[in-house]
Amino acid sequence: MQSTSAAPSMRSHLMTAKSKITKGSLIIGRTSEAGKGNLELTIEATFNSFRGIVEEVEKHFHRPQVIDDRIRKNFAEKVMPSAPPATKQEEGMIGKTRGLVDLTAKTKRVGGTVKESAEKYLFIHPETGRIFVRSFCIADISASELLADVVEINTHDSTREHKKKNGKLPRRLWKGIDGTMSQQYSTVKRLPKPYDPRIFEGWRCWEKVVKGDR
Repeated sequence: MQSTSAAPSMRSHLMTAKSKITKGSLIIGRTSEAGKGNLELTIEATFNSFRGIVEEVEKHFHRPQVIDDRIRKNFAEKVMPSAPPATKQEEGMIGKTRGLVDLTAKTKRVGGTVKESAEKYLFIHPETGRIFVRSFCIADISASELLADVVEINTHDSTREHKKKNGKLPRRLWKGIDGTMSQQYSTVKRLPKPYDPRIFEGWRCWEKVVKGDR
């Protein structure tokens, strides 16, 4: 192996080094103005030094918030404007969701959540007995940025939050299904004891609605 390095005892003096690996040691032969000699370093010490360099490089370039912001910006500026028109199935699903929002508008708030930032409501359908949970909050953020937080789950923030609440339980997102804007989201979440973790699956799509000057 041919390499060039700076001698530790000289001012920016460059030298040519030849090395070979033996049992448990890395022997580096080098020539300098001070004379000829061999420097023996253990492989373990060399590896630890290399690992330390990699860790410092990672710290320098690790910018999770910058990456997350770029993901959200890409969604708002490129994904949304170029999204395909909603299919009939997607329009039907969005219409049903709007109807559900209207149906649960007068639902009573869940007890114990009055002081929480997000209002939570529990609704039991009088005919089918199906249970729905509704939440409401005011966010100081644009609609596109808020939607990006929901649909782009591969951000550092979203991954960290999932691991905090659910450990190593898996989750998966499929998007661009058959060239549509639909997403299929599957995730496993922890539940209060004595319940076991459960799989939650959802079909998600969105529609841009402009009201007045907003």
